Amino acid sequence: MLGQIFSSRRRDGKLLESSITNDAGVQIGNLAESIKLRARQLLGEDIQLPDNAYHGEYVISIAQDYLDKKPVHAHDGTVIESQGNLNDTETIRRYGVAYLRNEQDDDLAALGVKFDNFYLESSLYASGRVAAAVQAMIQSGRTEEKEGALWLNTPACKDLGIIDDKPRVMRKVDGTFT
Repeated sequence: MLGQIFSSRRRDGKLLESSITNDAGVQIGNLAESIKLRARQLLGEDIQLPDNAYHGEYVISIAQDYLDKKPVHAHDGTVIESQGNLNDTETIRRYGVAYLRNEQDDDLAALGVKFDNFYLESSLYASGRVAAAVQAMIQSGRTEEKEGALWLNTPACKDLGIIDDKPRVMRKVDGTFT
């Protein structure tokens, strides 16, 4: 909807709307582990979910479909086949991301929201786009190495449309990005 409003304000009437799906990092690892744990519960194991697990009922649905070996169609057209193997963390991760992405697409379609471009977060890292953007921010003088992390001085980025009152971590001490 916002895209339609902004498109109507542009002279050429065109605005590309892009969606980035989080498929990398700590939270997606937690998602995969949560699906595994829920699947083990469905198989009868008495397991408590840790605090950092996803506790929502939707994770049970994903785990059940994974155990039932229902395929999930990823946005790029590939089909993620489940063998029900709870030791295959990578397949579980990809399965969970695609499953949730499909759920989100259904919700967005119901609201009349559509995107022109879709990206997996991991593709932005693999293509070097994240590294290039970070390097550009470093070269612009808007970053600072502090406490072993790379910080973006967001208060100095108002000219870029970033409105924030305090610096934010871009790269954590362990080398991963926020």
